[in-house]
Amino acid sequence: LAALLPVCINQSKLDPDGPAKLKAMMAMQSTYDQRDYVVKAGWATVSATEGPNTDLAAACADALAKAKAS
Repeated sequence: LAALLPVCINQSKLDPDGPAKLKAMMAMQSTYDQRDYVVKAGWATVSATEGPNTDLAAACADALAKAKAS
């Protein structure tokens, strides 16, 4: 999971709508909603997998929120 976290964060940065999506995610109060948002944005889907990884999405949402707060 730790090895995939930078991939998720990078995908959020490469997303043309990334800043707007990140702002929308940050407005969500629930970490579950933030995780689901990362899944829906496609940032937690790694090319070698068939679908999104919810554990990765939760870690990614947390990392993005902490980075935005600092």
